[in-house]
Amino acid sequence: MFNIYYINLEKAFEISMMINNVLLKSKQEESQNQKQNNLDTNAEAQGEGGNSLFAKAMGKLGLKFTHSSTNSKKMIDTMEVNITKSIILEQINEKARKIGKLSNNKIGSLIKIDDVSLSIDNMNEIIATKSIMNGMIEDIKYEGVNVNSFLQTVLKDSAYIFSGTHKGTKISFKIPMQIDKEMESQYNITDLEIGTVTILGIYRGKHNKKDIDSKMSQIMMLNNMASNNTESNIEDGDIDNKNIEAEKDEIVHYIDIIAIIQDLNID
Repeated sequence: MFNIYYINLEKAFEISMMINNVLLKSKQEESQNQKQNNLDTNAEAQGEGGNSLFAKAMGKLGLKFTHSSTNSKKMIDTMEVNITKSIILEQINEKARKIGKLSNNKIGSLIKIDDVSLSIDNMNEIIATKSIMNGMIEDIKYEGVNVNSFLQTVLKDSAYIFSGTHKGTKISFKIPMQIDKEMESQYNITDLEIGTVTILGIYRGKHNKKDIDSKMSQIMMLNNMASNNTESNIEDGDIDNKNIEAEKDEIVHYIDIIAIIQDLNID
């Protein structure tokens, strides 16, 4: 049993269907009570060579009485099964390989990583990007071009970049950025930084952290341009590149995320 923080539903559904393309919609439970009573009675009277008229006449008398009764009762309960995100994810959770050491996995392996501590690498970029995507910054003009409309188109591919640690090994992954409904059950993206979580995903091998962040670096440059051309400049709009510079030679294990969950312990 588990709680879902984040799920890429389209990806999860496709993989779940490849594992087993039959989804249970309803099931029947049958119960049957059966009771049977048997009564056997034997009565025998036999003359012992006595002189009584009855003994002589009958010699031997044998009686057998049998009574059997059966009471059977059958009940069939039909239950509808709701197809929820948890049902879709259950097959993946069962099939995913629970890893010990990340480097032992092949690229393309379906894996499950327990007890991962996460942190968001690009919080400054997120603030600026969200401001533009939500329309908080408007009417930005640059040589007659509506920069805000251009940025909103480009930033549709923006993502949260996460780093995590599992048994001393560094991992990295991205979650696509959306205007709303990014997380499940009204969780916030920053809730993933609290405590540890379990990751379900596809192993993509070792990569340089700088290469993973390179696309986000281009978006950072665009955000700087937008911040410098608006009167309502965001106080923290200047993007700090120090994280990428510090991590440019760091090797991490990249995970293609399917879901982030929390296993539940129910006694």
